[in-house]
Amino acid sequence: MSRLRQSGPVILFLVTVLLSYSGPAEGGQTTKRFPSTQNNTGSEWQTLEEFGEGSNEEMRMVGSDVAQRNQYPYMVSPKDPKNMIVLFGVHELSGKRNDAQLSRNVVKIKIHEKYNPKHWFNDIAVLTLDNPVKFTKTISPVCLPPQGSTDSYEGRLVFAKGWGRTKEGGKGSDVLRHISKRILNQSKCRQIYNYRPYPSHMMCAYEPGKGTCQGDSGGPLVVKSTGPKCKYEQVGIVSWGKGCARRGYPGVFMRVTSFLPWIKMNT
Repeated sequence: MSRLRQSGPVILFLVTVLLSYSGPAEGGQTTKRFPSTQNNTGSEWQTLEEFGEGSNEEMRMVGSDVAQRNQYPYMVSPKDPKNMIVLFGVHELSGKRNDAQLSRNVVKIKIHEKYNPKHWFNDIAVLTLDNPVKFTKTISPVCLPPQGSTDSYEGRLVFAKGWGRTKEGGKGSDVLRHISKRILNQSKCRQIYNYRPYPSHMMCAYEPGKGTCQGDSGGPLVVKSTGPKCKYEQVGIVSWGKGCARRGYPGVFMRVTSFLPWIKMNT
């Protein structure tokens, strides 16, 4: 959720094309092997032969910790994808029971005009809510990068969170979980995913044994803000990847700075 207005139609900024979309966040891809190397964050990259392509070791979101309740007040969760209802101020999701403080109906979905479901190009949408959202200590927006920003965030520590599967092929989490990763440079991302197109509006992040999974698609990737008004700044959107936290394969995100003009135009 980003910069929700308190008057007039409220805009909800999420990343997935539909709230019911559950893949392919770091899942379901075949890939080519690439040579072992050392990235600039100090994390070792291994070939599939070294680690084992089918291994689920270190896949425990995967390798994550439980977030504190309302630690991320900008998180929004779908309650009823069919009827497009979203929840605010929620930490625990247990079937029909949850601890949400507020719910809103989605009345409009604006999908990016150049969205390509085959390659997940431009995997972003803007959702409009039926009523404004009043901000509190436990419900508040995340900041966007400044208009015109060209920051690549390379090497920066980033945080992803969600209620997705806690291991590849596993079940979703009942509570909000989070992980930390580091942003890789684009040449490394393209080297790893050299079997498919990788445009500049994508970015990737990696940490061994940690990753988003099915059910985390559309979630925010944030950095700690250096500005006085914002605690977190959203720099990415969970989109796709190879498996869930597989060794040597980073998660791929939509790069928010690439979409700032489009977001402004549609909000």
